[in-house]
Amino acid sequence: MRAILNPQGALWAAQCLDYDVAACGGSITEAKTNMLQLIEDQRVIDGDAGRWNLRGIPKAPEAFVKVWDGAQLMDSTAEMEWRLINMDTPGAATLMMDAFP
Repeated sequence: MRAILNPQGALWAAQCLDYDVAACGGSITEAKTNMLQLIEDQRVIDGDAGRWNLRGIPKAPEAFVKVWDGAQLMDSTAEMEWRLINMDTPGAATLMMDAFP
């Protein structure tokens, strides 16, 4: 899976691209941890309900996907590839105004 991280005032927002889920935290580490926990919790809920993992959750809006290529690679794990966006990332300024009014 892929996720972008971006600063939102005093918080960091994490947006998954493969599923339209987001989390935040007071630091990059906290935002990443919260995102991974959210996905794991959803997998448990889906499994308990007899559904395939994350089935029915659409992909993130295209505006998030468009900034992916210009975002800075932070790290990559078995669970997630993380990239950081800021106002210098192509398309990020428009994304921030539209997605986080």
